Amino acid sequence: ILADATPPEPVMVHDRPAVYMSADCTLVHHQSDRSRLNVCWAEFVEVESVVTKYEVQYVRTDDGWQEDRTGHIHTGDIMSHNGGDEIVYPFSADNIVCLEGYCRTEIQIALQAGNFYSAVVRAYNLGMSFSDVQSSDLRIRDTKTSIDLVLMLVLLVSGSVIVLLAALYLIGSKRKKVFELQMATLREREVLEQDLQDTFEACIGTCPIAG
Repeated sequence: ILADATPPEPVMVHDRPAVYMSADCTLVHHQSDRSRLNVCWAEFVEVESVVTKYEVQYVRTDDGWQEDRTGHIHTGDIMSHNGGDEIVYPFSADNIVCLEGYCRTEIQIALQAGNFYSAVVRAYNLGMSFSDVQSSDLRIRDTKTSIDLVLMLVLLVSGSVIVLLAALYLIGSKRKKVFELQMATLREREVLEQDLQDTFEACIGTCPIAG
C-alpha cells in the first residue's frame, strides 16, 4: 500500500508560483474588461501520485493589497493572512481545461473598477491532499476615467490646433493686406511716371521754355 502524504506543489518561476490572472500565463496587474476574469497556471508537480482535480476560487478586496505582492503557498484557510474587506467566492472545478502542461479557466463576472481580484488554485492528489496557491493581484481599471482623459486630451490638442490656425490666418491676412497696399502704391507710381512721360513727350517742341 502506497500512501501519498504530501500535497501537490506548484511550479515556481522567479521564486513565485506560476499562477496568473491572465489567459496566456503572463504576469499582469491591470485589466480594463469588467465582464470576465481569466486564470492560467502551470500544472502542479506531484511526485508520489498524480493530480486528480483542480478547483479555482476568486477573491475580491476593496483595498489593502499591493500589486506586486508575491503569491502565497499554504494549505487551509487561504484568507488567514490577508487584510482588508474581502469577498470570497466558492471553489469551483467548472470550465478548467489543462493542455500541454498548463491549465486555464475563465469566469463571467461583473467586476468593479478600482477593486483588486485574485484567484486561489487548489490541486488535489489521489490521497485527497491538496495545496492552495494564490495568484498575483489584478486591479480593474476605471475605463470611463481613461476615456474621459483621452477626450480631454483630444479636445485640448484640437483647441490648440484651432488657435494656431487662427493665428496663422491673422498673420497671413495682415501680410496679404500689406502686400496689396504695396502693389497699389507701386501701380500708382507707375501710373504717375507714365503720365509724366506722356506729358514730357507731348511738350517737346511745343511747350515754351522759361528763360
